[in-house]
Amino acid sequence: MKKSLLILLSVTLVYGLWSCEDEVINAPTIPKKNFEMVWRKLVHSDTSTYLTLRYFFSNNYVVVGVPALDPQRVPNGVMVLDRETGQMNSFWTDHWDQISSPPGLRLYDLWVGGPMNDYMVTNDGFRICGYSVSSGNKLWDKPYSPFYAGKRISIVGNHAYVPITPVSPHSPTWFKLSRFDLITGEEEDLFTLDAKYDNYKFFISPPTSYIANNQDVLLIGLINHLNFDTFHGIVWTYCYNLTQRKMQWIRKDFTEDIEQALVIPTVVQDRIVVHLMRGVACLDVETGATHWIKDKIRISLNLTDVLCEDGRVYCKTDDGIVYCWDLLTGTELWKQDKYNFHSNERSNFQIYQDKLLFNAYYEGRNHLICLSTSTGKVMWIDNEVLRNPMGRILIDKQKGYLYGSDFPDIFCVDLNLSN
Repeated sequence: MKKSLLILLSVTLVYGLWSCEDEVINAPTIPKKNFEMVWRKLVHSDTSTYLTLRYFFSNNYVVVGVPALDPQRVPNGVMVLDRETGQMNSFWTDHWDQISSPPGLRLYDLWVGGPMNDYMVTNDGFRICGYSVSSGNKLWDKPYSPFYAGKRISIVGNHAYVPITPVSPHSPTWFKLSRFDLITGEEEDLFTLDAKYDNYKFFISPPTSYIANNQDVLLIGLINHLNFDTFHGIVWTYCYNLTQRKMQWIRKDFTEDIEQALVIPTVVQDRIVVHLMRGVACLDVETGATHWIKDKIRISLNLTDVLCEDGRVYCKTDDGIVYCWDLLTGTELWKQDKYNFHSNERSNFQIYQDKLLFNAYYEGRNHLICLSTSTGKVMWIDNEVLRNPMGRILIDKQKGYLYGSDFPDIFCVDLNLSN
């Protein structure tokens, strides 16, 4: 009996191994792409670990914040690099790692905008600072004491928008939205919201903007309520009329319970697209009415941001499926589920010449991956010229240059000269 059982187990094991090999042999092979590397730039000379925030273009430079994982040991920094050569802007060379004051604080967010896209604002939770990108000069420095700043900021027009709270990062009492002039740092408080639920803490996001049909400027953002004892969350969306200085509407009932949202909403045409923890919602910008919701899909808030471009919405789930929906109707145009491209932290989508590009984890390592925007077909993955591509990317659509993080470097590749 034992001998028969042993033979059966042996046959089963051999057959199982043979079956796995057969599946691998017959699995579709993804073409691999060789890249023309334009430049690499080492972030820290001792190759210390770091994260990257969003990439921005500012005149002839590409700008990215690099928060240190251990700011007590390694400073935060900002890379201001020539788009063509990767050389550091000479005005930043000597003090690129002095943007957190006092030292040891974590750089939460960095944003570039304003006239000529030449103004940069940083936030470490205790103060907000304004800089000129081209000259490297610090223009102003605003501590929050005795209050704190929300972790995220945004720039709309000539102002930086910052949520402020008495307790960081979630408040049991109130949150206000303030804005700072990019050139002078002059502060203006716009509105204050009070907590609405007992035993819940809440926070508000900085806004994005929209020009209404009557030319009023609308600021669109999120309000999150969290009960940390019951792990329960509620998400609202706010619309503040900046022209008339009044709250135009707050939408309170467009999500189910146990929900969160961190990413600043995207406004395209007359639609608001909200990246939720368990789905994507599309609302009307002037009324807050729901146009469509995709729910019961896991898209973690700190992984791949949802992209809205050319009348489409692109979304990647935690288990590696990529969806494309029509912006106006929510109709599914395609779904890529043949391969599981698992999201890595703080990543995004970029589009270049009908190609959807993003970083993801596949077959044991991080890759730069390309899908067709028309069909979702996998066109290629990088051929390991990039050692460990991760985080967000940014594409210069005129030159075809792609910028990203390939630890321990910041890199630039020419998509047009790749083969």
